[in-house]
Amino acid sequence: GFDNPAAHVTIPVERVDEQGKSTCIAQGYETFQSVTAQLDGQLQSWTERRLVVQSMAATQAAQNRLQERLYQAQQALQDLTARRQGQARLMERTQVEEAITDLLTRFRIEGLLDVRIQEHVHEHPVRAYRGRVSEMRREVTFTITCEREEQAIAQAMSQLGWRVYVTNDLSEHLGLEQAVEAYRDEYVVERNFSRLKG
Repeated sequence: GFDNPAAHVTIPVERVDEQGKSTCIAQGYETFQSVTAQLDGQLQSWTERRLVVQSMAATQAAQNRLQERLYQAQQALQDLTARRQGQARLMERTQVEEAITDLLTRFRIEGLLDVRIQEHVHEHPVRAYRGRVSEMRREVTFTITCEREEQAIAQAMSQLGWRVYVTNDLSEHLGLEQAVEAYRDEYVVERNFSRLKG
């Protein structure tokens, strides 16, 4: 974890294209942190320089992936209580609650959806058989409703796409521009790798 970026003045990193149009490709800020640690049995202290960078392209891609996960999770939640041939129906409320928790964890969207369970009790008579007295059979079904927690989603969106670069080089030769270039190279490698994996 790192400081809340909103608490810092971020510096834009811009690129100028062939038409002379300037575009912000990233933003970032730097902080200095005093660190003390045990090294070879000795207590050592030094100052770390932290460059915190957000790439606009990486942020947009991560936000799109989050929105897609939210949509898929909402669909999966609707399917949880649907009657399906060959699929065991969830009979207990605890089973439904566990299934919801598993689903939110799997899609990595805990706290971003407000999920509610409604319980419906149906009673219907069971026909008498060979003189047996007919009885009322109680059946419970569940309905799941979910709403997006827009404030929490906006907060999660704002935290996507940030990287922290740590150095004990306090000189100016490693700046935000260089950190952005490192991020861009890293992002291109990640993107190509994910394409290969698919």
